[in-house]
Amino acid sequence: MSLCIRALFRRRTVCLWGLLLGFAALSLTLTDLLNQSQYRDWTQGESTAPVPPLRFASPPELEVMVDSRDAASQRGVKVPLDSLQEDQLLSVPTLGAQHSTQKRSYKLLMPRAVKEPRGSAHVTHAQHGPQSAWRQSVPLRRSLPESRAPGCLGGQYPQTLPSVSMVLCFRDPPLSSLLQTVHSVLHTAPPLLLQEVLLLDDHSHSGELRRALPQYVSHLRGVRLIRSPRPLGPGRCRSLGASRATGDVLVFMDPRSEPHTGWLEPLLERVAQDRTLVVSPLLDVLDAQSRKYSASPWPLRGVWDWRLDFHWDPSSPPNCGSTMLLQLCVPFRSPALGGEVLAVDRLFFNRLGAYDPGTVAWSLQQVELSFRVWSCGGALEVVPCSRVALRRGHSALYEEPDPEQLQQDRVRVAEAWMGPYKEVFYRRSTLAHSIRQVEAPNVTAWLQMQKTLGCKDFSWYLSSVSPDLHVPQDLPGLSGEVLHSIMSNQTGTHDRLLTHYSSGQMRWGPRADLCLDLPSHHLLLSPCGTQTAPPASQHWSYRKVWRPSVQVD
Repeated sequence: MSLCIRALFRRRTVCLWGLLLGFAALSLTLTDLLNQSQYRDWTQGESTAPVPPLRFASPPELEVMVDSRDAASQRGVKVPLDSLQEDQLLSVPTLGAQHSTQKRSYKLLMPRAVKEPRGSAHVTHAQHGPQSAWRQSVPLRRSLPESRAPGCLGGQYPQTLPSVSMVLCFRDPPLSSLLQTVHSVLHTAPPLLLQEVLLLDDHSHSGELRRALPQYVSHLRGVRLIRSPRPLGPGRCRSLGASRATGDVLVFMDPRSEPHTGWLEPLLERVAQDRTLVVSPLLDVLDAQSRKYSASPWPLRGVWDWRLDFHWDPSSPPNCGSTMLLQLCVPFRSPALGGEVLAVDRLFFNRLGAYDPGTVAWSLQQVELSFRVWSCGGALEVVPCSRVALRRGHSALYEEPDPEQLQQDRVRVAEAWMGPYKEVFYRRSTLAHSIRQVEAPNVTAWLQMQKTLGCKDFSWYLSSVSPDLHVPQDLPGLSGEVLHSIMSNQTGTHDRLLTHYSSGQMRWGPRADLCLDLPSHHLLLSPCGTQTAPPASQHWSYRKVWRPSVQVD
């Protein structure tokens, strides 16, 4: 009898435990369903709000056509970027102003072959020249010939280099050329350092760029495509990119560039060591027609002349004759940089005021930025262990302005930065002098910024940064354009400025670094000797004749 009672009791206990476990499971299920319902209500309530990563509401009104960097992650959606095949495409529909409040999302379109955007092979030679033929025979990713010095190979760089935002501004380039640059950057830049690639379309009119490019780049990791509704120009476009960037270091790059392997780390190392440095790689040349690769000589530095024209100078800078310096490939300072590829700390760049919005000409923007960086606490360097090739031979992305606008930009730079030395520039440009007399530019903001930042004057720049740039004396009656008494002078006098100095030298050209030299019976242009004791072959005297010219004895 007792055994039967015990068995019955055990059965009831098991049943009770079963009921308790079932009730607990039911409670958990109901709770989960309730939470899911609340989550759906919350997400539906938020669905009508605009999606920040895909559109900026602040002026200027921009259209972020593609943001494959972080748009999906900010929505809590895991997009399989790594698993996409060539027949799959992640794309974002183009956003119009009238649809700014509608819910937007990524689309996965398949199947579709997107090795390269459809239709990009039909760019005409009349529009883009020989560059349009590259796409059919040149891969988007390729290796360039090794041109770095042996001392640059196998270099070890810190593991904690700053993150990078690449900024590429363009207006109606060949699509193939632009994609080659993008793929070269993605292929050569370490993924841990490359935070984003910002493609800023500066109001392109090409239908190919407007239709095919957004679909193509949408499946490239970390690429953002932003289009401006009005033309900005290269300087303002880069400044806009800097304002949208999130990386520690900005790298501005010409969209016709192809970086070498290992090009990014040397630049970042220098900026990490000194956040006030603005650095440039050594720029090689890749011919667009012959595809011939030409390595630039070393050393190479950027210089300017008294017409405020920039050019690259292959001669060694002062105090740079050491063979050890050349063997070790140590970066050295440069009076100016061309701006094709620049790396700069983002905060330092913004503190300096970014690019001057009042300067139109691209070449003058680089000269102005060079003056500003040096004068206001920074420095410019060329880093030879970093090399980037530039494709040459097709039309420029930005046309130079007309001569009057070009001189207006020169006047603006001179008035803002050159102090009393601006008179040297004005004596070399009658048009610039006339522009200043009629309407001098308003550079009050720059002059105030110089006081705020404690910028040094131009005399310091000449003596400390560019001591080899000769300052012309420009004595009355002893300078002007040299004319031939027999040959016709109707071919222009652009480079025939000649100055006779009290030392007897006759210096030639915008930099006044060449002298008339008569070592034998042939007149030559030779590097000038010292002004205090020039060689006898460079000593000249003059006498006035009845007509306004100078006759050399």
